[in-house]
Amino acid sequence: MEYIPSTRVDDALLSLLPKVVNVVGDRNITIIAAGGIVDASGYVAALALGAQGICLGTRWPGAPHRVLETPFFNEWKSLPDHETEANQPVIGRTRIHDREIEIHRLAGTVPNVTTTGDIESMVFYAGQSVGLVKEILPAAEVVKRLVEGAQLLIKQKFSH
Repeated sequence: MEYIPSTRVDDALLSLLPKVVNVVGDRNITIIAAGGIVDASGYVAALALGAQGICLGTRWPGAPHRVLETPFFNEWKSLPDHETEANQPVIGRTRIHDREIEIHRLAGTVPNVTTTGDIESMVFYAGQSVGLVKEILPAAEVVKRLVEGAQLLIKQKFSH
């Protein structure tokens, strides 16, 4: 089995995707890019780097089928890029695989039956690109704008 050389757990999509494409090579494997894609420019970048499609994650908190307009979502999207859970205060504790861990504010740790602390503030699913989400839109509108924006961007920047 091949591996992706020099890959780190915290590799961003822009550095990881070309490595995946190189390892996959000419095999009949569809590459779906995920991580940091919330708008047309991210979609086009993923395609340019070799993905055949994308998977949206962080963009969906802005779609109405999710829990929206929470203080946590609004706080998260206004945080500077350098803010991470590592530099946030501890708001609780939990046990995972017989190991006690601290839970930091804005961490993605899912509370379980052993969790104590400020549970309402614990689960928060959003990535670094959440700051690019500027408005709450229906899911269909998110997809429509993403595709139309990508088509326009490709036409403007790459068509001669």
